[in-house]
Amino acid sequence: MTSTEKLFLALYRSALWDTPVDEKLLQSDVDWEQLMDMATKQTIMGVITDAVTKLPKSLRPPKTIYYNLVMYTSNIEKRNNEMNAYTPMVMKSLKEKGSDTFLLKGQGLSMYYPNPLHRQSGDIDLFVGFDLEYFRKTCEKYEVDCVERRGG
Repeated sequence: MTSTEKLFLALYRSALWDTPVDEKLLQSDVDWEQLMDMATKQTIMGVITDAVTKLPKSLRPPKTIYYNLVMYTSNIEKRNNEMNAYTPMVMKSLKEKGSDTFLLKGQGLSMYYPNPLHRQSGDIDLFVGFDLEYFRKTCEKYEVDCVERRGG
């Protein structure tokens, strides 16, 4: 494992558990561009930003990378605020039409993160009803893409 990969995992762990990063990992040559690329691919840029902002200024990435991190995370916050406003509206609308729903994964689990707004989400996962035919009718009714998964 490279020193950049070790630091990446240490930053992730630090943000999730609110613990300090071993500063020895920052003494070696850190490829901050590669680290940011890893965070982007794993969709954890906001979480990594939480750890980086707690580093002493002398150990943070160069200013351009640092400011890009903060700006990217600001966009994640904005999107999460939009999703957090939209999710209850969708669920209420479905409820009013007779479709019971349960929020799954993403937006629901983000509340367990130290900074919920920094967890990057992609979509809203809802469990709709218990009856397969009911589920299909709900998807057709609202003209949404639905994925049928059967237990196993």
